[in-house]
Amino acid sequence: MKTILYMRVSDSHQNLARQKKELLQYAKKTGATNTEFISEKITGIAPIQERKLYQVLSMKDIERLIVEDVDRLGRDAAEVLSMIKELTQRKIKLSVTRYGIDTILPNGEENPVASMIFSIMSTLFEQ
Repeated sequence: MKTILYMRVSDSHQNLARQKKELLQYAKKTGATNTEFISEKITGIAPIQERKLYQVLSMKDIERLIVEDVDRLGRDAAEVLSMIKELTQRKIKLSVTRYGIDTILPNGEENPVASMIFSIMSTLFEQ
């Protein structure tokens, strides 16, 4: 099973290096060994279907998606929450390094605390 490390910046003048370093450190710390990067330079207000992130939903053998923060998923709260729900339904754990929280608990159940935090944060990040 594979872990996807997803990085996004909003424009070509921004650098992905900081996110890459943080994601690699977090993956290592949490035991992820089979990792693959997906990175893009695109605004978070672009529809999720137009971004590389959306590919994760159709990839095989993905067990986890690691991102730095909820806002890396996008700036539209409804789209972000829909993406999180879709990942959870497919049993793909979303890990957000900023909060050290996962959407799926070790017992395979959905993490209600993560759902609450990500709902609040995605609404705050919406622009």
